[in-house]
Amino acid sequence: MVVATGDADLTEHLETTEAQLEIGSRMMAEHVATRFGLKPGLDVQTATEILWSLNSSDLAYRLVYTRAWGWDRYEQWHGQTMADLLLGGD
Repeated sequence: MVVATGDADLTEHLETTEAQLEIGSRMMAEHVATRFGLKPGLDVQTATEILWSLNSSDLAYRLVYTRAWGWDRYEQWHGQTMADLLLGGD
């Protein structure tokens, strides 16, 4: 992990990146909640946390590069997974 290196610039970059990912995830969760509605029992905070986790570059790296899924397979899975976790089944 970058933070463990003690490099202040890298630590600041990581913290900024994580903060931006959380902001973007919240904006997306709020948009989905307003436009489509969230799955019953799911609130915006939890939807934000789900999106924050799913949009981690580490997840994409693991599936595309480590497991050789390819970008098309990953994108299809990623979109379907987000829909399954956030939206009601109606």
